[in-house]
Amino acid sequence: MNDPIAAAFAEAMRPVIREAISEALAELVSGEQAPTLVDRAGLAKALGTSLSTVSRLRADGAPTVMLGDSPRFRVDDVVDWLKARGGTP
Repeated sequence: MNDPIAAAFAEAMRPVIREAISEALAELVSGEQAPTLVDRAGLAKALGTSLSTVSRLRADGAPTVMLGDSPRFRVDDVVDWLKARGGTP
């Protein structure tokens, strides 16, 4: 790097980044992984239903995570939502 300020910043950030990566890897190793996100087809398969039912559930307010323009779902969240509404997964 030609910019001494940028070089100093990069050097100062190196241990912070290393620590953050170590913590994230430790969580993965300990089994505390983030819930898996599935697309509409994955949710339909997990629930044993059709894509049109998934679309209807989404329109009714099923918990959805948007990745750009693409809806994704945490299966456990949707199942909990269905149970709370008195529905069955």
